[in-house]
Amino acid sequence: MIELLRHSMHFCGIGEREWPDSCNLNYYEDGGASVGWHADDEHLFQGKLQDIRIVSLSFGQARSFELRRNWPEGDEPGVERIVLSNGDLMTMEGMTQKHYQHRVPKESCKGPRINLTWRLVCSRSLAVLLDMGYFPNRANRATPPPQDMGYFPNRATPPPPPH
Repeated sequence: MIELLRHSMHFCGIGEREWPDSCNLNYYEDGGASVGWHADDEHLFQGKLQDIRIVSLSFGQARSFELRRNWPEGDEPGVERIVLSNGDLMTMEGMTQKHYQHRVPKESCKGPRINLTWRLVCSRSLAVLLDMGYFPNRANRATPPPQDMGYFPNRATPPPPPH
């Protein structure tokens, strides 16, 4: 997996200090498997609040990937379609997740497709920090995270709680 990450980031011109720290794997058994219109706007990734980069690598069956603006203007085309084939690398960058939605529609194809999607985790909620034990003496009050908190790039587990 690290070799796929290294090769993909190099191909996209992304330096190691900017590598994403999370990967999502999507499996589409055939053309009947799909994902409806959505934005990757989970709070964890901050895609509606700041520029982010999502890097996607496809394997297997070629599938359509569609993109549309949330609020089309004038005679602007409604949907842009891209066919992602085996080995294709695609990025969505900037404020794409705030202003656009995307999907993988149902199609009449037979083969399976795997898609790897890499992103940088930009925030951790207070609940996650509590679960990780960062505030052992907390007495039901909203304690802000320590200044050194944030994401933990390229680590399988976070560092131990501060003392």
